[in-house]
Amino acid sequence: MIHRALILLRNIWQTLPVPTPIRRKVGKYSWVSIDRIVSSHMKRSDSFAPGPLYVAGFFTQSSGIAASAKLCATALEALDYEVHRLDIGELRHEHLLTDVSPPITEGGTCIIHVNPPELTYALKRLGISQHSQVKVIGYWAWELPKAPPQWISRSRLCHEVWVPSTFVATALQGAYCPVKTVPHPVPTVQTSASDQLSAFIPEKKFCCVCMFDMRSSLARKNPLGAIKAFKFAFPCNEDVSLIVKTQHGDKYPASLAKLQAAAGSDQRIKLVDAVWDKTQVETLIRDCDVFLSLHRAEGFGLMIAEAMSMAKPVIATAWSGNMDFLGEDYFGAIPAQLVPICDDDGIYEGQDWAAPDIAEAARRLRNLQNDPEKARAVGADSRTRFNRALSLDAYGALVRERLAADQPRNT
Repeated sequence: MIHRALILLRNIWQTLPVPTPIRRKVGKYSWVSIDRIVSSHMKRSDSFAPGPLYVAGFFTQSSGIAASAKLCATALEALDYEVHRLDIGELRHEHLLTDVSPPITEGGTCIIHVNPPELTYALKRLGISQHSQVKVIGYWAWELPKAPPQWISRSRLCHEVWVPSTFVATALQGAYCPVKTVPHPVPTVQTSASDQLSAFIPEKKFCCVCMFDMRSSLARKNPLGAIKAFKFAFPCNEDVSLIVKTQHGDKYPASLAKLQAAAGSDQRIKLVDAVWDKTQVETLIRDCDVFLSLHRAEGFGLMIAEAMSMAKPVIATAWSGNMDFLGEDYFGAIPAQLVPICDDDGIYEGQDWAAPDIAEAARRLRNLQNDPEKARAVGADSRTRFNRALSLDAYGALVRERLAADQPRNT
């Protein structure tokens, strides 16, 4: 009934002679209201039946949340589960009022890799309702100590929520369903010295790499801190380089300008703003000497984990989600103080996040550059810690506990 009423109101609104600027402004807020109304009238199934194992996510996109779905599906397949991949595609407002045909009605389990603001859209897009008898598992990642109220409220639509770190689990205290820590199943990348070197790695130079997505917030990822630490560590050394790899800078021109201003005229710093495939990204990490992440907050720290899987020394902020696998006693764990959030983009506010010790990060960078044996030992420790916390066996033990014993498997 509510669904039909909303469609009727939308159709009436579309026929009214409203100027375009007003239509756009009102439309923006009306869709927020529609989302809340639709969400408030949705329910999770009271029970669920055995059936297929679905993994839903943005399989055709390039982002952290897209990588989350791909890693999950690939790992479950490696564990011999029969996985049905559901590409959610681009979510649009119209999906809130669109019935998907045919809906999922045969039961089973669906692990949905979208965050709560998009969950209502995704459920409508996938055709999952309270009548589907599908066990809905949300996979969420939040980067601050306390999740927004909307995230807690949307947990009513899930039977379980999986999160990649204990940091995120703590942030979701008060959720209306069980919250389980299930880290990303990061695969071990097999490197080979015979592979072609990355075109961006200068020969015979100590190379640092910092990597982030502009959509994930310049302030939170803090590449400006990485640039500052690099310059502090090597004020006059020409035998070093820093590659700052980002993507989608064209959509965030103000952030890109800040990045360019921080690099300045320093020819040792190379900024790369481009969407790369997985192989290109892995090659850049594999061929660098140290991976640098002086973030202010991470829900997990996927790029840090991937660098550690390749036995790379990592210099990273010792706070938030990455500490589950980094550890306080790791050489590259940089101490930090918690400070009130200052985010010019207004994405994050009202809480605290980390201010990493730039001088200490610089000191440890110099130590790695001056002592190759130390760098190799730290790299070996990276891989040991990765294997201990993030191996496929460890992931398998966690998901087998959470998934039904009769879940379809490949034989």
